[in-house]
Amino acid sequence: MQKILTIACFVLACLQAMAQNVAKRLEAVDDYIIEENYEYAEKLLIKILAKDNGIHQAHYKLALVRWQDGHPKKALEEAVIAVQQKPEEPNYHALLGKIWVELNEGQKALEQFDAALLIDSLLPEALLYRGDYYFENQYYQKAIRDYKTLKKVVSAEPQIYHRIGKAYKADGQCNQAISYFTKCLQINPIDFETRWFLAQCYFEIKQYTDAVFELNQLQKLNPLDEQLCLRAQCYAWLNKLDLAKADMLEAYSRHSDDINYLIPYIAIEERLGNYEHALHLADLLIAKFPVLRPLQVLKGRLLALSGDYAKAEKSFRLAINQIEEQKTPFVIEAKAYINCLNWLSQGLVKPIAHGGCDSMAIYSYVFNQLAGNAVAFDCDKEALPYFAGKANETHNLRQKMLLCLGMIKRNEAPEDLSNWPLLMQVLSPLNYQQFEYHIADLLLHHVGE
Repeated sequence: MQKILTIACFVLACLQAMAQNVAKRLEAVDDYIIEENYEYAEKLLIKILAKDNGIHQAHYKLALVRWQDGHPKKALEEAVIAVQQKPEEPNYHALLGKIWVELNEGQKALEQFDAALLIDSLLPEALLYRGDYYFENQYYQKAIRDYKTLKKVVSAEPQIYHRIGKAYKADGQCNQAISYFTKCLQINPIDFETRWFLAQCYFEIKQYTDAVFELNQLQKLNPLDEQLCLRAQCYAWLNKLDLAKADMLEAYSRHSDDINYLIPYIAIEERLGNYEHALHLADLLIAKFPVLRPLQVLKGRLLALSGDYAKAEKSFRLAINQIEEQKTPFVIEAKAYINCLNWLSQGLVKPIAHGGCDSMAIYSYVFNQLAGNAVAFDCDKEALPYFAGKANETHNLRQKMLLCLGMIKRNEAPEDLSNWPLLMQVLSPLNYQQFEYHIADLLLHHVGE
């Protein structure tokens, strides 16, 4: 009996020593991972598993090493084994889910994230990985939900604020995005990417002075030409056209073949009234991108603004050549521009002192918001119900457009448009940085009789 007890104690001591040795080796693996020395970490883990293939921590860490080293398929094998050996460990499910994401198996990834969060609803890794998956697949509200839950677990982490802000921005909620980007910068003022997104958000909500401030900081810290391009557009909206052109010329000098720089440059030259040069740049774009029909509409606008209505109409008709019967917003809009050109050429419009009543802006705004909703050009009868005594009521976009068109066609635009808040919503500043709006200001400062 004594002999049996002695042997048992010896075996137990050996097992404890082996367990301690494995634990030390796993700790060494952690150090290698921190140092990003994945080669040594992998070799050590393979040695551990060669002696005992049932050590689930080793399979998990080997999966982690191979994933971080850019080998998701090899990592998958080990992550699956780790989950099979210890399914109650949420971190194993989270890592397996992340690997499935990289292998473009979204449904399998979500199943693993959900399994991890079912075990631990506040597991940071699972919340982060699932939030990132939702963001990349444009489920922005779901991403925001996961990121906000993660924020409760990991407080004052700037990258979480950055992610929430980025998701809000992608979802078109710039005001909310600004709040989170600002919090991120309060913790890490030299986060260039966050400051760049913040500047873009200010631009989107038309707070151009704030956008310029952020862009100035970026130019001091991490200057890039895309920042100059955006700052030029801000200056243009602030009517600082000399500053706008200076920034745009500098950026354009290094990106003369890039449509993202040419379009804003054309817009600034247009604002300056340099139609000849703007047309030259438009021709360069058309030569480089001949299949982009909106560029013909852009050229048509410039020709119309320079007073050459015949060539402008030719350019508009070229833009919709062989697609005239389509009911897309683009075709309908181009036809509307041709219709308005006829008003101009027949002398049916005249300049007005206060400006701002812009039928083209109305057309463009409505067609962008109500895609595919055709609008009749002769809106007299439909406009009548909304013309008298209803300017301060809340109407839908179509009703607002009809009201404006009714005013235009009767030459009864108010002298002070600032007293017409609903009308001003429709006549909001034109979106020069997106060439899909093409010729939204063709009749700027004109109104029909």
